[in-house]
Amino acid sequence: MNLLERAVANDFRKTGEKKKLSISGQIDDKYDVYAIPLEYLYYNDQNGRINTMYKKYSSINGILTPVAGDSEYNNIFEKFIYESNDTAMKNTKQSIIEKSQQEPGVVLPDGRVIDGNRRLTALRMIQRDTGISQTFNAVILKLDVKSKSDEKTIKELELDLQLGREERINYDPIDRIFDVYNTIVIERIMTAEEYKKASGAKSTKGINRDIRLAELIIKFIE
Repeated sequence: MNLLERAVANDFRKTGEKKKLSISGQIDDKYDVYAIPLEYLYYNDQNGRINTMYKKYSSINGILTPVAGDSEYNNIFEKFIYESNDTAMKNTKQSIIEKSQQEPGVVLPDGRVIDGNRRLTALRMIQRDTGISQTFNAVILKLDVKSKSDEKTIKELELDLQLGREERINYDPIDRIFDVYNTIVIERIMTAEEYKKASGAKSTKGINRDIRLAELIIKFIE
């Protein structure tokens, strides 16, 4: 199942909106927004905002395999998203009820939601409450999370959308520390300088501090 192919085949309705994104290696910076049924989407298990929640869960229950739609995977991740900030979640849900979805999300061709996990959660809750099928307005990017060449681009985009723009809500401190550590030290997706640029941080001083804190926490746990 490829969402881009479905979009080209006119299986998804264009909303008429365009979303501007800065993506390295791509010339176009304005992308069409499609109304995508929730059954084709799944949460991003690499989302930095719920990093520690998922690590804690997987250490006890094992790694989850992403499955789109009304799956156990999505239900568990929905709970992570809700519990990470229940007040923001309730506000997002009420806003969508009153005004519809105002800001398009970003998804990959396989249905992974790179930006818009809280909006997706609100729509899933509304769909359950009303029994009326909902759609998630989003752009579909031609990137593959399993491709090493695309992995860095996807992380840069995630950081820019979640941290690098005005009025964005910062990560929980522990989630931020381990997102920095995992991205730079474990996965080696970015350097500290590249993380700084993508996240909008003022310098690498705080990023290097987060790496040291993560190492101290891991040493303490051991």
